[in-house]
Amino acid sequence: MSNTPSSPQATALRAAIAMAIYVFLAAITVRVILAAAGVVALSFRELLIEAALLAALAALPSYGFVLVLARREEKKPAARLPAAAPVATLPPAITDPLTGLLDRRAITVSLLDAMSQSSRYRTPMCLAMADVDRFQAFNDKFGDQTGDRLLADIAGVLSNELRMPDKAARFASDQFMFLFPHTKLAQARKIADRFRLAVQRARLSADGESLKTTMSFGVVEVHPGEDLEQLLGRADRTLAAAKAAGRNQVAVDNGRRPASPAGKRSARLA
Repeated sequence: MSNTPSSPQATALRAAIAMAIYVFLAAITVRVILAAAGVVALSFRELLIEAALLAALAALPSYGFVLVLARREEKKPAARLPAAAPVATLPPAITDPLTGLLDRRAITVSLLDAMSQSSRYRTPMCLAMADVDRFQAFNDKFGDQTGDRLLADIAGVLSNELRMPDKAARFASDQFMFLFPHTKLAQARKIADRFRLAVQRARLSADGESLKTTMSFGVVEVHPGEDLEQLLGRADRTLAAAKAAGRNQVAVDNGRRPASPAGKRSARLA
């Protein structure tokens, strides 16, 4: 079968024939129905003549109309598809190279968008800030490279616990951020506690030495009219409350005062 495009005349002729057949059959059908109802007398010869005339009258304008459209279409320049961008020009990934999580810039953009959506549609949204307990002491003992490997291992543990709509990022050094859209504070606290337990139970090691690694979390719910700086400030203060309560804690902030997590308080923050 040839793939050569049809000429405008051939296209118009096919359209006219199709229209003629349609009108011819429709005319016969209508006459038969009217004759059966006793409205008109049925004469086979007259029926064929009348149907043929109607078909011809319908086919002629159809031919002319389609011919004009086909010729106009033929004169249009062929559409050109945009060339695929070479791989080298694609934007770099917005992930942290060490952990594979989103980087600070990416999570900030996502957070601003989520805050806008939450305000517009009045849906709940929560944010959690977390860091590794006593990470500086770990770095001092094992070195920065081993510390980096620990962060990568922790990121893997956290990623396995992440829900599909949620987002996780390495925000700074050993600090992580989690975005929970369409989530109320009580539910976000449960999710953060699941993260905390997953890290605590993970079998992590450094230089052949088994580690008991823990994290502290500060969870806040976004409130109408709150800007990014205010939200991050509350998250930092809530995380500090978890640290002050003895670490390995999840503290929450209801927008008024951080709720005190269970645990022994300590003035030392890591």
